[in-house]
Amino acid sequence: MEGLQNVKHKTEFLIVGAGAAGCSLGYLLKKAGAEVLVLERQDEATRVKLCAGILENRAEQAFASVFGMSVDEAGLAPMNLEYFNLCRGTHELPRATKEHNASGREAVAESKPNGLGSSPDGYFKKSGKLLAKIILNQAVGYDLNKNGTFRTLPRKRLDDFIRDRYLSLGGKLLDCTVIRSVNEAAGVAQCIDLRTKDLFGVQFGNLIGADGACSAVRRLVSGTGPEASLALETAVPLAGKGMIMQLIPGVPGYNWYIPRGNDATVGCYYMDLDYGPEAGAICRQRLAAFCEEIDMALPERVPGALIPRGDQVLLQPGKRTFLVGDAAGLIDMFTGGGIHYAMLSAQALADSFTGGPFYAEAMKPHLAFINKNAENVKRYYNILQLFG
Repeated sequence: MEGLQNVKHKTEFLIVGAGAAGCSLGYLLKKAGAEVLVLERQDEATRVKLCAGILENRAEQAFASVFGMSVDEAGLAPMNLEYFNLCRGTHELPRATKEHNASGREAVAESKPNGLGSSPDGYFKKSGKLLAKIILNQAVGYDLNKNGTFRTLPRKRLDDFIRDRYLSLGGKLLDCTVIRSVNEAAGVAQCIDLRTKDLFGVQFGNLIGADGACSAVRRLVSGTGPEASLALETAVPLAGKGMIMQLIPGVPGYNWYIPRGNDATVGCYYMDLDYGPEAGAICRQRLAAFCEEIDMALPERVPGALIPRGDQVLLQPGKRTFLVGDAAGLIDMFTGGGIHYAMLSAQALADSFTGGPFYAEAMKPHLAFINKNAENVKRYYNILQLFG
């Protein structure tokens, strides 16, 4: 049978992608006594995922559900955001950079210009921006004030913790390895070791794609991938301990400055831009303008990535193939937030393999929320087109 000649590994579960979704699933399956092999395209020692590292309450709850401890008990030391400034256009932008006080010592600039409050609720009350309230209520899908405070941390810190928990249970991981083809009927995936260029087969019982928005598993099994939008993000020196989110009137997307402990990130996410040189140039131009407005130097090299748009979710593309996290398209369209969906989908799929509800059934309420969120985002951008 095709693909069986060079089988090097046999496993009950083959997971492609060693991020939060893949290693959370691997951890849960190993706890249940399963044989698991995780493949990762990048070098695991230096692997970095483009992610601002915002931990919503939902993400912290999903983490505690999977690992039986809080992020604080896990020693991840997330940073509390001191304020959240939501801005439209340029005239409301605060300065995020360090300034010097009268004594000559360095001080962090206060990020509350023009009477803006230190929370979304304060912003609504003090600035009278009815449209800003519509933005959050309609696009985000929940009340950020009622949802609690945001916390942040470097994404690599979170991913490394989850990977190490998986490995501590005897989980196997092959990094610098890509999947090239899948024979689902035979249960064999052909893979390439990027270090040695060796081609080898992995025989599996179930195949799980946890390999992001450009999921090779999803493309190889279903023939298509989800529509995705371009995001840019890079690390910058810590300049303020609050989040700045700039919405551009008439443009479907936003820029951000987000502190995460010892440093911060600046980035942008635009739903009207897909992958390509022209899109990348436009995206960088918008981010550079934002950084100039907040008096922040933009590094010369700014990594980019594609983020699913949240309106093309696919959980099971084949009889024995499943998708979790970004690979499934599980993301909030407006915020790009997916950490909670990564761990939530991993737990739902692990439960389905160990006697719980079917994966699709368990995910139904979450898909309903994602679909509603996507509709709200489109409605919000229609409002922007009308009122600017």
